[in-house]
Amino acid sequence: MKLADHPFDPPHPLSNKNSESCASCGKIPSWHPPSEWVQRDPAHERHLTEIAAEAAGYQRHEVKIAGVVFESTPHEVPDGLSRFAHHRAHPGPVRVGDRDFLLEIAEELADARNYCCWLVQKLLPDVMAGDVAAAEDYGRAMSTLQHLTRAWEALHT
Repeated sequence: MKLADHPFDPPHPLSNKNSESCASCGKIPSWHPPSEWVQRDPAHERHLTEIAAEAAGYQRHEVKIAGVVFESTPHEVPDGLSRFAHHRAHPGPVRVGDRDFLLEIAEELADARNYCCWLVQKLLPDVMAGDVAAAEDYGRAMSTLQHLTRAWEALHT
């Protein structure tokens, strides 16, 4: 879509290739019926991530005095994921319509698998030469690949 074809007056830039809502105002273009869109709920998205994190064994950090919880903060790993995901997501509505989200998840897992493999391939000569930093990155990439394999299995079983 060209900027001149944008249905708003004055024209607004679209947010990115994966979102068809306006980057400036979040309005939904007229070529998509409103029933195809939902507003993001970042608090709910964070809550779902915390539920998944607890199921994976992560626990909230709590300060207890005499058995009473005075402070409860999310674990840094799921919290970091939620913050980074929120930063990457468009703030406006999300087109849901007839999207196949399971297919999109599979595509993203496959892309992450490719990045891990390509990074390992890039690092291997340095690892073989004894580069400690390269070896650490190699280990992170291979660990991530291991977890991606588990995620792929969870998606397909």
